[in-house]
Amino acid sequence: MSGKRLFTMEKSSSHVGLVTFWLAAGTFAFGAGEFASMSLLPSIASGLGVSEGQVGHIITAYAVGVVLGAPVIAVFGARWPRKPLLLALLGVLVLGNIFAGLAPSVLLLNVARFLSGIPHGAFIGLGTLVAVEMSLPSKKARAVSSVGLGIPVATIIGVPVFTILGQLVGWRASYLLMAVIAAVALVALWATAPNTAGNRATSPKLEMAAMTNPKVLLTLFTAAIGFGGIFAVYSFFTSAYEGTDAGPVWAMSLILMLYGFGATVGNWLAGFATERFLLGAAIIFQILLGLSAALYAVGMGNVWIMGLAMILIGSSGGLVVPMQTRLMVAAGDARTLAAAMNHVAFNLANAIGPLVAGAAMTAGGGWASTGWVGVALAAGGLILLLVNVLSDRRTPVTHHAIRFVPHTGTVQIVDPKQ
Repeated sequence: MSGKRLFTMEKSSSHVGLVTFWLAAGTFAFGAGEFASMSLLPSIASGLGVSEGQVGHIITAYAVGVVLGAPVIAVFGARWPRKPLLLALLGVLVLGNIFAGLAPSVLLLNVARFLSGIPHGAFIGLGTLVAVEMSLPSKKARAVSSVGLGIPVATIIGVPVFTILGQLVGWRASYLLMAVIAAVALVALWATAPNTAGNRATSPKLEMAAMTNPKVLLTLFTAAIGFGGIFAVYSFFTSAYEGTDAGPVWAMSLILMLYGFGATVGNWLAGFATERFLLGAAIIFQILLGLSAALYAVGMGNVWIMGLAMILIGSSGGLVVPMQTRLMVAAGDARTLAAAMNHVAFNLANAIGPLVAGAAMTAGGGWASTGWVGVALAAGGLILLLVNVLSDRRTPVTHHAIRFVPHTGTVQIVDPKQ
């Protein structure tokens, strides 16, 4: 009997690992499409015969899709069965990537990228929830980490691969391959994911309560401005590197990969810092971003300085940990929407950064202007963080314990009432 029970447990654990893998593959498909699009801008501009500043609007279009899609799906889809919703979200990504790969104009490419962005935040949030519900209590943090692993893997491996593919075969091939990856994940989840019910205990009114909280709104605005500095630089790095003949093509791909490693290390270190001083950690990473963007601007055209600056900018992405934690703490009981709104803030930054940087270049600022825009947005984020500090001194948020999970580089919020 014990042998049969052990076999069942092993089989169950193996099944959970399989489902989690394909959820991470779906996350990879979203992350690769978001970040690789930035490095494909020169190829797209050349292929469609337009300026890179004009093509940069596809980054904004995707971000707007995330901003609109994540909260709406989180609020109104929370009660829906998990599996059909997951498959539908991946299906939208597949169609969006195919549409992008076949788009004959910048206008239709913008529409395709907007469509692809709509399911982004909802899929990652729902996929994490499914993995957690399937896991044993002792492995829930690992499940969260595993699903989220698709994003750093996308920056470390996916971006260089899709960038090289775009240079050798054409940018359309990159989007079509992204569609294939998303389709494979869709079919695999259709075959392996469990049929679980939605959360019947929640309601749109309960979730929307978070959006009436001034501290939640201030946190979202702070993150949208502060993160914008990262995207102002990253979105145009490939174009700036090629436009200034900074170095060989292989070095550009290596820098993009090292950026991903920097982001992973920064995320891990941010967990320790956030556990000890939440807003203080955010301030440290915001200052790091501003200094790194300034180094990037000053070193424009020098492969060594640009490379170092990109690694540091990637590390400053650790800012996501204290800002996500701050958002969840400020939201109180409405954490489902708060988790989705973190993706909204991140992609608002993804819209603001490239938009302002593109405008600076169009105005004749040159490639270095993207770095100075990054400095300006980082400074804006720093000012808003100080406003958050002053706000907490006047009206402190409800106390929650914060625990760092070392192997995930994330923090857990522990409600003292539970």
